[in-house]
Amino acid sequence: MVVAMLLDAYIKQLIDGGCLKQKKRVEFTDDMEYIRFLKAEQVNMFMGAEYLLKNWDWKMTEVFNNATSNFGQITSNACMYGMVYKREDVRFFLTDLDVVIRDCRLEDETVKYSNGSVEYEPVKDVVLKFPNSEIKNFIAHDKKVIDVTAKIAVEVDSDQPIGVYFIDKRF
Repeated sequence: MVVAMLLDAYIKQLIDGGCLKQKKRVEFTDDMEYIRFLKAEQVNMFMGAEYLLKNWDWKMTEVFNNATSNFGQITSNACMYGMVYKREDVRFFLTDLDVVIRDCRLEDETVKYSNGSVEYEPVKDVVLKFPNSEIKNFIAHDKKVIDVTAKIAVEVDSDQPIGVYFIDKRF
């Protein structure tokens, strides 16, 4: 999740700086049209949500992989954005990285209190009931919280857009 947040932050910085054009991935009639688009844009790098960036028709996987064999990629399916760009026109910097790993606290979780017990959902659709006296201990030993802070910067060597971004249509 940390990687996805970092990739989305970089992409958002480029969007806010006017360095990327927006395109809807669903606008392409098929993967061949998408491949032609990538060639016309002269991009060579994928970053962000892999499912937005790769071919959607599994029958086109070999053709797509051949057409993009020289592309670099930094992807995560937890990302909200995906972008294709010219990697030689941009540099990303991550400085002042600080990582703290700590025990999870009850305040970090969403719980429901009912009739002297607590309902806790550690994963989607799995609800566990605990007595009030046991929930804090369970959460502290069940999960860890990773707090990551960093400064990010992006340097672009072009006055023109360096690529295109796609956004997940669900957001």
